[in-house]
Amino acid sequence: MKVFINFIFVSLITITTGCKSVAANNNLHNTFYPITDYNISGSGPDTLLLIPCMSCRWNEWETFMEKNKEKYTMFAITIPGFGGTPEPKLLINDYDDAIWRGQLMQSISAFIDENGIKQATVVGHSWGVQLAIQIAAIRADVFKKVIAVDGTIESTSVIPKDENERIRQIKEIEEYGQFLAEDPEEWRKFNRATYQYNKDTLRKEDVDWALKLHGSFMATSKVALIQYWRENLIVDLDFYLHKIKVPILNIQSFAGKNQEKQKEKYFGKLQAVGNPANVTTVILYDTYHFIMQHRPEILDQCIWAFIKDIELKKEYRF
Repeated sequence: MKVFINFIFVSLITITTGCKSVAANNNLHNTFYPITDYNISGSGPDTLLLIPCMSCRWNEWETFMEKNKEKYTMFAITIPGFGGTPEPKLLINDYDDAIWRGQLMQSISAFIDENGIKQATVVGHSWGVQLAIQIAAIRADVFKKVIAVDGTIESTSVIPKDENERIRQIKEIEEYGQFLAEDPEEWRKFNRATYQYNKDTLRKEDVDWALKLHGSFMATSKVALIQYWRENLIVDLDFYLHKIKVPILNIQSFAGKNQEKQKEKYFGKLQAVGNPANVTTVILYDTYHFIMQHRPEILDQCIWAFIKDIELKKEYRF
């Protein structure tokens, strides 16, 4: 159990994806649960849809939105079940049915149309990268660019090829979810680890922000967290990634020891899964996972340059 706790915690930060593909429901407006927690900000000419990481509310993007309100018109959303929002009431089906994820795509699509979002760039952070890639592929009529902020896009390299092993891992996730649901102290420990991660890697003046993020994790539905995570082993992100024809900016952060080796290993994974030609990868050294707080000026620069078709540096060293 301890090994798996470490696995799921690291994975929530570094994000993996699934290899069993199911197509999204074509009826994109048959929405079982709407997006009710969101923020619309800014009046700039370029439109952004901002998707936060797993368990975070839209306000993960709050400081970015405040700084860039003259550049962009921004729509930041909270995924249903996260940060105190109502838990989706959907049945859990078998090991080949990503029912929550399919319904989530319908919810995001309905939100897009209800708010008149057109000719936009979708930006996902961490686990939100998965959602950004998937919705951009499904709604090719809306999105002209995709930005992935420190989230994994080389999905098939980390999922077991053996079907029995994949199912075993899904069951392990379900058991871990039950373990968390039945033991409030373990849930608090899990989220204290999340807060400690943020506290240690953010600047001192960002501790209040880290506490806000920690509160979002604490308020997240355990059922939603585990079910969305479970379906990462079902949804084939590569199917959607290779379906996208528009430019994709892939921003990756490295910190700690052996960062050059981290980069070599990362590019090896991209090559192994046939990284599409429309993906541009930018590496940030000495930079932690929540880039919008740790290196806000660099993230601002990268997003602005990509949207405006300005040449980007391939690496940033600090």
